[in-house]
Amino acid sequence: MVKVIGAVSEGKNHQNAVQAELFGWSKINYKARIAYIATHNLAFVNPYKWSPGVEKKVVASLQKNRGYNTKTWRLKKSSVGYYYAQEKVNGIWYNAVYINCKIGYDHG
Repeated sequence: MVKVIGAVSEGKNHQNAVQAELFGWSKINYKARIAYIATHNLAFVNPYKWSPGVEKKVVASLQKNRGYNTKTWRLKKSSVGYYYAQEKVNGIWYNAVYINCKIGYDHG
């Protein structure tokens, strides 16, 4: 059985990767061995599950830099492995920030 025991935000091969390839790395324990595997290669992984600590870090950053609060902001699933931080303005939800839930990379 494979147990995911942590994650890191990037690996050596991410320097020139396009955004769609930035899924982060998961530290796994398999048969008493530790290894890092690209998270998107783990077949059992839910692509919308946040890596440990990433959601908290992203929300804290949004609160500090953009005034994020649960009354006027929400996180909504987007393409595989990504969320939109949406802001409600005059009753309409707008996509404000595009976020990778595995490594916390955001754009917007």
